[in-house]
Parts: sequence; C-alpha cells; structure tokens
Amino acid sequence: MIVGVTGKRLSGKNEVADHLKGRHGFVILDFTQHVLGPILKDRKKPVDRFNLTNLALELRREGGPAALAKILSRKVSHGKNYVIAGIRYPEEVHYMREAFGSRFVLIAVDAPLKDRFRRIRSMNRSKDAGMSMKEFMRTESLPNEVPIPKAMRMADFTIRNTGTKRQLGKKVDDIMRRIK
Repeated sequence: MIVGVTGKRLSGKNEVADHLKGRHGFVILDFTQHVLGPILKDRKKPVDRFNLTNLALELRREGGPAALAKILSRKVSHGKNYVIAGIRYPEEVHYMREAFGSRFVLIAVDAPLKDRFRRIRSMNRSKDAGMSMKEFMRTESLPNEVPIPKAMRMADFTIRNTGTKRQLGKKVDDIMRRIK
C-alpha cells in the first residue's frame, strides 16, 4: 500500500507519516530526503527551503508537474507499505493513482490557519518562528503552495487536525481500519 499525504504547511503531514511508520510499519518516502536533497548535495548547494523550492520548481518545469512523484515512485519496492508526505500537485495524485492503482490512498490533513501559525511560532529551532501572521499568510501564495488545496480536494480521506498528536494518531488509525 502507498499512502500519500497532502496538506498545507504545518497541517500535520509529517506527524501522520511518523504515526504510520511507528504504529503501522510503513516506510517513509520523502521528497526532500530521497529526491531534492541528494541533487542539491551533488550540486554542492545547501539543503535549505530556498534551494529546495527552486530545485522542485526547476524539476517540475523540465519534467512536468508530476516530475518529483515520478522520481520518488522509483523508490517503491513490492512487499512494503509506504507513506509519502508532501504531495502538492494534482498531477502527482493522478500519477500515483495511475502508477499504483487501488494500492494508492490519499489522505489530506487540514488545520486552521491560526493553528498552523501557532505551530510555526512554537518551533524554537525554526528561523521561521519569528514570522508575522501576514508573512505566514504570504507563504500560502508561493508557487509551490498554490496547488495544494486542489490536491487536498482529491483525497480519499480528510483529517481535521485541531487536537493533540494522540488525537491525530487515533484519526489515522481509524482510516487504516477502514482501508483494510
């Protein structure tokens, strides 16, 4: 099974992926770690948000909106369950559904803007922790963020992440019971 996870910045996508790994034995495939990061390292560029975004846009310009999904899907081997957090483009969803058929399930993770902003403010290690609400809202209009709501509307399941990590985990477990 391949579970794709989509959602806006700080909605809880990585928490869902971590829960699927820890509780259900899924292997996490990550666009940064398995696609973009290695390319940036080969180019001797820092793996930071600016370079990641620019490289993703470059690869999508050259190979189409589903380019990253195509590259990442090559990492999938039979006999394992995978979770891919960070699906952004509807074309990535289409590609995954075409490539994996009924083995692919898309989960959208949604959280109110105020909750997501509070999360970024509480991230002491993040250089984004000092950004204003206006700046945070502006990130929603960046080219790599714009297609996310459309991808979210394509989801098989939607989780409203307004509670604790434990509550989020229970919602993920409920979806897994329904899938199986």
